[in-house]
Amino acid sequence: IYKSSKVFNFAQGSIVMLGAWITWALVAPGKGLGLPWWLGIILSLVIAIILGIVVERLALRKLIGQPLFSIMIVTLGLSAVFIGVVAYFWGTLTGVAYPQFIPATVWKIGAITIASDKVIVFLIAVALIGLVSLFFKYQRYGLGMRAVAESHHVAESLGIRVTTILRANWALTCAITFIAGILLASMTSVNHTLDSVALLCFVVILMGGLESIPGVLVAGPIVGVIEQLTGQYIDRLVGGGFMEVIPYIVLIIVVLILPYGIFGLKRIERI
Repeated sequence: IYKSSKVFNFAQGSIVMLGAWITWALVAPGKGLGLPWWLGIILSLVIAIILGIVVERLALRKLIGQPLFSIMIVTLGLSAVFIGVVAYFWGTLTGVAYPQFIPATVWKIGAITIASDKVIVFLIAVALIGLVSLFFKYQRYGLGMRAVAESHHVAESLGIRVTTILRANWALTCAITFIAGILLASMTSVNHTLDSVALLCFVVILMGGLESIPGVLVAGPIVGVIEQLTGQYIDRLVGGGFMEVIPYIVLIIVVLILPYGIFGLKRIERI
């Protein structure tokens, strides 16, 4: 959302959680509809696209040309709505096992143990990031999103339909975020705290650079490795709890040294 609109989407984490729960409801046997996993994922993505279009039409269209802060506040409200929807439909369920559609085996390389599902999820994530990068660089709608991000008024003066771009922007965002929720839940379980992953994502984004997709690829593994090493060694010495804090400490250090992130670019405004 930020790269294509300069808006920090505070609803990102709740959309992750909503996508995981909707897909679970479609594919889980017994309490869900029990659809084949591939069909459930396709239907979930269709729902995500419709959700993005509805959000843009009802909540954001009237804010075109308004200060970006107003739009960010709206995304904060949307987050509360999505969390409420999950609580209403699945509030009594906790730690529900997710249908297994990614092979979960263990690979051993010497003393190193690697979970196959985590490797597959990582490769899928890298592939998605690559496709999104190409989309923004070469595709007409991607270029339009970058233009709209700079200025709604200038984009309109150049003949770009801002409403169409924002609609496509939110539809694409919801679809990709649903995929993230599905992948995340498949490695753990579907629960009511999946939205908290957004906090860690913000750390990665700020560390890598707000508009830098390669920065995410670099900052993500750095944060993950530091977090795991802290949990493995430092938490044993201090009695635990430091693993959850260390990403934010690292972020503060990086921002103090590199205010725009590792790959962020300093913006120069012409007056």
